[in-house]
Amino acid sequence: MDDNRERELRNVFKFRKISLICLITSILLLTFGGINIVFGIIGAVLMISFFILNSKYWRCPYCGIGFELQHSKMDSSDYCPSCGKKLR
Repeated sequence: MDDNRERELRNVFKFRKISLICLITSILLLTFGGINIVFGIIGAVLMISFFILNSKYWRCPYCGIGFELQHSKMDSSDYCPSCGKKLR
């Protein structure tokens, strides 16, 4: 059971980094969407991926409360702001 909890804790921040990469890439591709429709479609898919990853994984594995969606101090925090449990 402890192994599952530790894996969940690692996944929280791993998927956060992946989702931020999706967001940044989608913004870049959407700005060039006027040049080529493929850029716009890929950018939209990556933007949707950002929201799906954040809604599913960007939450405390202990209390289940979601963290702020915007890039904030939570990205470098060691404790959950809701329940106070150690995340790293």
